Amino acid sequence: MDDIVNTQQPPSNAEIAARLAHGIGAEVVDGLVVLPHTGANLRVELQPIERPGVVTLFVWATRPGWDRFFFDSASGQGQTTDAAIDQAVFNVGIHVVHLVDHLTGEAPSEQFATSWAGAEHRWSAWLGNLVSMGKNDALSFDGEPFWRLLRDGVVARLGNQKMTYVKVTAAWFGDNITAEVRINDVVSLELTTLLRVHIEATWPVQAGVFAKQFFLILQDDATRQPYPYAADDIKTALITAGRVFSDCRNGSRDFDEAAYFHRLVEAVGDVSLAEELRALVPELVLASVEDALPVDEKITIAAAGASHRIDINQLASYAHLVWALNQTWCREVPEATLRMWMASSALGNLVGQIKEKHIPPSSMRPISLTYNLASGYVLR
Repeated sequence: MDDIVNTQQPPSNAEIAARLAHGIGAEVVDGLVVLPHTGANLRVELQPIERPGVVTLFVWATRPGWDRFFFDSASGQGQTTDAAIDQAVFNVGIHVVHLVDHLTGEAPSEQFATSWAGAEHRWSAWLGNLVSMGKNDALSFDGEPFWRLLRDGVVARLGNQKMTYVKVTAAWFGDNITAEVRINDVVSLELTTLLRVHIEATWPVQAGVFAKQFFLILQDDATRQPYPYAADDIKTALITAGRVFSDCRNGSRDFDEAAYFHRLVEAVGDVSLAEELRALVPELVLASVEDALPVDEKITIAAAGASHRIDINQLASYAHLVWALNQTWCREVPEATLRMWMASSALGNLVGQIKEKHIPPSSMRPISLTYNLASGYVLR
């Protein structure tokens, strides 16, 4: 691609939105592409261009009643930046627009029920386009292989969310295998490992193929239990927790966990949310820094004399907490607070022992965590 030229300034986000809208018969309202069939809103944002002829678009889609954004990162390559943007816009169309605005108007690929927090929840799942690049006659994607492989694990991670989306990325070029499964934009270590084993076992060696697919799962409104917090509310609560934790930690040589929790409950006004902030956030911060550490997604929550073995993805706050940490890291939540959270985590103590004994994380079994929470905690 040595002959790529870039003689013009890249188009603005508004121009890219207009280009996408024109291609799919939509309109742009207040900078958002309003999709024609469902009225879903879609925002696109061009990322800084680091190489001529290679671009990345971030895209966020949402519909009324959803409890989160559907996020994707769409890439494009071309002889010019403009041509690369056209390719990225096309990728947005075949993945996000097709799934969010077209398929959800049709019968779902599958319907099923789950049980969570003592109630039944009913779901509909739509499987997006499985798009591959590269050709290998010995490799077939007929019969929805990713859904068949991952279905049970995905279903086991559903709690009370309104909308859940899964992004599957698989590739094998040369000696490098790429395998990643994200649920609500959070990597699932267990499902990613399952996908990698599948690639190694069933794909031709060095297949020279890249594949990507989304699943979109919506809960029936009739079975969804009310949850009072959106992602921005969780972000605000996280910032508050960081401030209260820092004040309590700095204000006394002997940290009083009970006093911190009391102040946190007063600050956020919700015992269950305060407990998740107190217990989960230090472990999430440590796991973000020590990302090679195999932390089990299955956790045990002990509260009010009962013990619940769940998948952490089932908690309504979980994906929002991960997003909020990414948004506030070393900004609204300063580095000093993050370090204090890490120092207070159970995983932090374990990491010290692992490093002292020179144990490679890859040789370890997933680490299972137990959280002892207040008697007023409610699973949701």
